[in-house]
Amino acid sequence: KLRCSPSKAGHLVKAIAVLQNYEVTRG
Repeated sequence: KLRCSPSKAGHLVKAIAVLQNYEVTRG
C-alpha cells in the first residue's frame, strides 16, 4: 500500500528544497 499524504509530500518537498539550497550555498 503506497499512500501519498499531503503532509508527508510537503515535508519531502521542503527537505529537498533545503538540501538544494544547502548545496547551492556550499558552492
